[in-house]
Amino acid sequence: MKETVEAITRSKCGLLSLHILQRRLGELLRMNRFLLVLDNLWAEDRRFWEIFWVPLLAGESEKEKECWALLQGRTFPLGDSEEDKGLVEIGTKIAEKCKGSLLAAKSLSDLLHDSKAEEEWMIILSEMAVLEKDQNGVSPSLQISYHHLPFHLKRCFAYCFIFPNGCAFEKDEVVRLWMAEGLIERDGRRRFDVTGGRYFDDLLWRSFFEVSSTCQQGKQRYQIPSLMHDLARFVAKNEFVRLENEISDVTAEWVRYATLFFLDQKPLAFEKLYEYENLRTSAFLILKEKIPNSVTNLYNLQTLELNECYKLLELPQGTSKLVNLHHIGMHLDWDNITDLNSMPQGIGKLTSLQTLSRFVITSNNKSNIDELRDLNLRGELCISKLENVIDSNDAQDAILRGKEYISNLMLWWTGKDYSDEEVNRSGNVIKSLHPNSKLKYLRIDNYPGRELPDWIEDQTFSRLDTLRLYHCKNCILLPLLGKLPRLKNLQLQGMHELRSMGTLVGFPSLEILVLWDMRNVVRWFENEEGTIPKLRELSISNCPNLLELTCLPTTLVKLEVRNCNKLPPIAVPSPFCYLVIK
Repeated sequence: MKETVEAITRSKCGLLSLHILQRRLGELLRMNRFLLVLDNLWAEDRRFWEIFWVPLLAGESEKEKECWALLQGRTFPLGDSEEDKGLVEIGTKIAEKCKGSLLAAKSLSDLLHDSKAEEEWMIILSEMAVLEKDQNGVSPSLQISYHHLPFHLKRCFAYCFIFPNGCAFEKDEVVRLWMAEGLIERDGRRRFDVTGGRYFDDLLWRSFFEVSSTCQQGKQRYQIPSLMHDLARFVAKNEFVRLENEISDVTAEWVRYATLFFLDQKPLAFEKLYEYENLRTSAFLILKEKIPNSVTNLYNLQTLELNECYKLLELPQGTSKLVNLHHIGMHLDWDNITDLNSMPQGIGKLTSLQTLSRFVITSNNKSNIDELRDLNLRGELCISKLENVIDSNDAQDAILRGKEYISNLMLWWTGKDYSDEEVNRSGNVIKSLHPNSKLKYLRIDNYPGRELPDWIEDQTFSRLDTLRLYHCKNCILLPLLGKLPRLKNLQLQGMHELRSMGTLVGFPSLEILVLWDMRNVVRWFENEEGTIPKLRELSISNCPNLLELTCLPTTLVKLEVRNCNKLPPIAVPSPFCYLVIK
């Protein structure tokens, strides 16, 4: 800091006191624009940067004004702050102690927004003064925001330290982890996932989470702000251990959660985990194809988070020994399925298991699909290699219809050529895989049968809003999909034997319709007397035999037609419709 003062004044600085140095540097920079270049400087201690940062903020007085403006706007939404000069004076001091951090100002404003009592504001200001003396590297403003959280939100936030800094996650993913760890309190008759969703929204509103710029498969993702992640590290330090090249010095008896990083392809000394007898969560966060079988010796384990193990080929064979396991998180890319080689034998014994997003059918004399019978799973589930189910009774034994908490389901056959016997057998299998009526998303890939099951058109699917049928090449007829009352998004791809979508009846909620690589489709509907009342987007690509496209609804805002060479000129249904033809 002394060198910075000397660089500005171009004279030697004899000041020795840190406080005086900070004040002098602030005076030199106040109300001036400046460019700071730090060449060949390395400091890992956050305290160094906080000391150095204070006078720079003094030079950027606008930052302090922004902090007060944010605090003022959220605590006095009607603009009546001038009526209470006492609160304004205290609030200005609080904003100054935020040291230019808008995140700190926002988190404190969330805390103070419903309080107009001066004593409450003075308590916050006093707490900030006390915490400023604690050199733990965490912003006092953020510590106060955490201390004033309800107990259940404190636990849920601290648990999220399991995610590395900058790691994006989905809301449902976090809620499932909280549920697996028993962090969600019972709230009357409300479902745990609904209560957990409210916890998440509350932490998001209080700025402990933020919206991430990344998006996966159209799903909104979130992350912990960097400063908040430092806070999570501080409050969770006694219960978490992060294993990389060296073991943490955290007292073994307190550790409940562990995160493992495989920074290279050399196996980590996994046995180091065994000294943590109370360990309940392990997260493996760098690409690995195989998890050591010794993880099955951690009998208290409730959560095994493998979402970042994109190359995972199999689970440990002794997984069935982990009888307390509630959650196995595995990466599932719905548009790029990477299949597991096998499933651990006896996984159906894990009756406490709530999350298992991928299940692969083995090719032994008897398939293992009946292991799903006693698993009360929730969230998303992809059942792959369904061609290995020989007896449709085994599929029925999976009792998918009784798994009411499964919201997203994929039924996946391997894309290959099938014999007539296998084609017929697949039809019986899929009839036995009737899912629960609360399903929201259904996708069927590479199904080799000639007809889809009647249960797809069942009107009891009152929540189904997305249906994707991909590469069902032998299918010659669609069920009456217009019966589905909430269907908003329908995508058909690679159904080469299909000639039309059937009768234009129903579709009361359909907004998006996609037809791609439908080689033999001649008309998009056989009977075109009706209409699709809410259709907003229609995309048709690689349908070389499509001859007509009539009865387009006036609600269309986007019409995209590509590589449909036999289609005559199209009349745009509405002047507000965006048209793409190639």
